[in-house]
Amino acid sequence: MATAADSPVLRVALVQSRPVDGDKARNLAAAGEAVAAAANAGARMVVLPEYVLTGFPADRMRELAEPLDGPSLAAFRRLAGEHGVCLVAGLPRLCVSADIEHDAAAAGAIHDATNDATSDATNDATSDATNDATSDATSDAADDCTPIYDTTVVLAPDGELLTAYDKTHLFDRERTVFTPGAALEPPFAWGGVRFGVLCCFDIEFPEPARTLALRGAQCLLVPSANMEPWGAHHRAYVRSRALENHAFVAYANAVGAASGYVFEGGSCFVDPLGRVLCDAGRDETVVWADLDLAVAEESRGVGDYLGARRPELYD
Repeated sequence: MATAADSPVLRVALVQSRPVDGDKARNLAAAGEAVAAAANAGARMVVLPEYVLTGFPADRMRELAEPLDGPSLAAFRRLAGEHGVCLVAGLPRLCVSADIEHDAAAAGAIHDATNDATSDATNDATSDATNDATSDATSDAADDCTPIYDTTVVLAPDGELLTAYDKTHLFDRERTVFTPGAALEPPFAWGGVRFGVLCCFDIEFPEPARTLALRGAQCLLVPSANMEPWGAHHRAYVRSRALENHAFVAYANAVGAASGYVFEGGSCFVDPLGRVLCDAGRDETVVWADLDLAVAEESRGVGDYLGARRPELYD
């Protein structure tokens, strides 16, 4: 079972990067450098942007998709373990069996035998294994109707799969590629904090964030690939979701031109009082801030939006 030392403050880092379409090896290497920088800054949790692994070449997403137990999850596990962080990452997930989609216990047992390999060996193996195994795993499914999902995973430093969330609200061309997730995943506890996971377009709807808050989430983790011209919209949504739910929001967005879009950047960490504690602007960078649960209690003193609800009026 994953554990972290009890602490009232948890440093969360947000990676803002530009993916290269279809180049998993390059994207994983870039993610590794960013995770190392975040760990060196004292971060205990690192959030990567949506599509960090593949970019979003819509016509190639099926061939790039992997089962949950594929080589890219193993590579993300190694990153979490090597740097001692809880890692939030995403991948296009090929559904190979509807009966075991979210069996976290089974997924948690899928550990790569190279956990103790050196960093150089890991980079080389990741490049070869990712390309070869992905091709093998998807060759039979590339032309069929097997569902693929835009999945966010959260991995503890010991490799435990804390949650796997399939994006439930799909935007624009995503609807031609992915199957929407069937449910919000329950909040999970790590480092003394309860976290809920959303992804990009999900944050534009008040209901998913409110549902997770009512289920106990104290911080929302939101990988994103939001593009022009909706940067100002997302900043408003992120602050609103934080304020109205007395929750922190860790929002990690892609940046730069890729996949036929210009991603807006603007990754930020917002506290329950709506204050932007860090902002990545429009650069490829890593930023971080400290999550202090005392601020959530302070925000309830300003106005208890959860406690003052009248749900009998809302149906």
